Amino acid sequence: MREERLRLVREIPDISALDELRSLFWAFVACLNPEETSFLLPESLYWDKYKRRALLARITKDIESGYESHHEEMMARLYSSFHEGPARHAQKVVAVLRPLFPHLPRPIQCGCAKILLQPRWVNPRRSTYPLLRDSWKQEFDKIVQEAWHRFRDPECSELIAHYADPRLLEQEYEELLPQFRGRRLLSMIKRLPREHRERALKYVRSHDEITYVYLLAMLRVPLPSSEATRIYVNNCQDRRLGLLIWAFGQLSLWEALVEVSARIKADVRQRVEDELVGEPFPGGAR
Repeated sequence: MREERLRLVREIPDISALDELRSLFWAFVACLNPEETSFLLPESLYWDKYKRRALLARITKDIESGYESHHEEMMARLYSSFHEGPARHAQKVVAVLRPLFPHLPRPIQCGCAKILLQPRWVNPRRSTYPLLRDSWKQEFDKIVQEAWHRFRDPECSELIAHYADPRLLEQEYEELLPQFRGRRLLSMIKRLPREHRERALKYVRSHDEITYVYLLAMLRVPLPSSEATRIYVNNCQDRRLGLLIWAFGQLSLWEALVEVSARIKADVRQRVEDELVGEPFPGGAR
């Protein structure tokens, strides 16, 4: 009886082109028991994506009701397929696991994360990091640290910066800092102990003064007006100049803003004069 039911489901052709076939497939899946849907999911890696979606929707509900032995067998088959196939196939396995991952029991999530972050292929790993981010558990910390030390993936650095043990940030911050901009960089620096935060700010200043002043403004770290004016002069051609001026305001650098105002007005006058010099005299030769 079971084999007959599974055969009927397998024999339904590609359902991507016809609504009636989609409805038929979803109806068949609704009639299957949890063991049957779990058995079919690894096979669906070779089916069209609409069939996989139908199975995943059903299995997600089943797992919410309880993680059973047939789910363990399903995961073992998916892991085996992940390791045995090429990189593109491994990517497909990650896509299948994505909707299931938040509903898996915590120990199963950890085992899943270890397996998905092992391969030499970069794309499957990159697809795994968002799974961990969206369902972060403290148990992922060691797994992510191992992946960072092994692969140095940029996507992994984001997890390190936001979730990892601060002691790792102390050791790795010089390598992590170039990976971030704006609020992500701010979030990471906030997690550093004071001593390392000061070192990190000095590092940022040596590479990007505008980002440095932005961070000072967000962290409420004072900046001398003379230093602010110097930074403005050094970066007056940078397209982020507006951000720098905004940060001066957040730091209440009134004297620096007065100096900046005078420089901007002088620059505007100079540009107007340059444009007038280039205009033909009224009534003159054309």
